[in-house]
Amino acid sequence: MKTNNNKNKTSLILKDSTAITRVSSQIKTTEDILTRIKKHSDKESDERKRRWSEVFNGFYNQENWDKLLASSNACIDLFPEWDICYIYRGIAKGKLGDYKGEIEDYDKAIELDSEDTSAYYNRGVAKGELGDYEGAIEDYDKAIELDDEYTKAYFSRGWAKGELGDYKGAIEDYDKAIELDDKYTSAYYNRGWAKGELGDYEGAIEDYDKAILS
Repeated sequence: MKTNNNKNKTSLILKDSTAITRVSSQIKTTEDILTRIKKHSDKESDERKRRWSEVFNGFYNQENWDKLLASSNACIDLFPEWDICYIYRGIAKGKLGDYKGEIEDYDKAIELDSEDTSAYYNRGVAKGELGDYEGAIEDYDKAIELDDEYTKAYFSRGWAKGELGDYKGAIEDYDKAIELDDKYTSAYYNRGWAKGELGDYEGAIEDYDKAILS
């Protein structure tokens, strides 16, 4: 009886061990399947986002703001956590004159990606359109902090400073924009204007000449 009991115990142990091995194998197989599904899903999602980006760029280049607005709304329904959808919707709203709505979308884009330089820059532009030049400068500061070669951010910050009467600060920003792009016609023109406001008419004329030649 003892021998039989031992055999039975041995048999049970072997069966349990086999079952555990089989379950472990099934778990590993399930994990592998889920991993492959996730990889496929991520790849498919990336491809869909790439196609959406092409749609956005197409409407943007065509300056078709109504369709850009409609497509970005549809994109947000599909990808509510993708900051690019909000940025393009913000652009569309701004082009249609809804600056407050534009700022709200950039707020959301920044909430989703706090290092999105374009969201800070565009929000600064929208604030400037509403006359909030100090708020605009803060956003340009952040964009430049993230990318110290963001030429347009220096130019726009210079413009905002000029609107606040800080012509020296404006000139410094135009200097930097021109350093990064010596063909930046608007930067020469605006720097000339700022110099004129400070009474440096010869310097202003020089910049206007460069604007004409660039």
